[in-house]
Amino acid sequence: MKAVKIIGIVFLLILTLTLHSQAQSATFMGTDDKGARYFKCGFSCGKFKVIRKARNTYRIFSIYFSGEIKASSFEEAAEYACRESDDSMRKLTDPIPSRSGSNC
Repeated sequence: MKAVKIIGIVFLLILTLTLHSQAQSATFMGTDDKGARYFKCGFSCGKFKVIRKARNTYRIFSIYFSGEIKASSFEEAAEYACRESDDSMRKLTDPIPSRSGSNC
């Protein structure tokens, strides 16, 4: 009986960590002519653009987060932007309602 509880707790922990990491994961959408890469976060509809400014410096443009950060790759910069935009989404108290439901 104790082993079943332990297995259940471990399973819920793994499930929680997996879902949380998917919510903050960045999905690659494409590259434009100038080398900018576009990503989308797992929890939001909006896309954001990542531009390489220097060797380890990336510029991010999005609605919820814009700025320069230090990262080792485009993907790392995108994941950082997802985490930051997730924090700003939590701070919204009265979002404007959409007329057609989801805008994704």
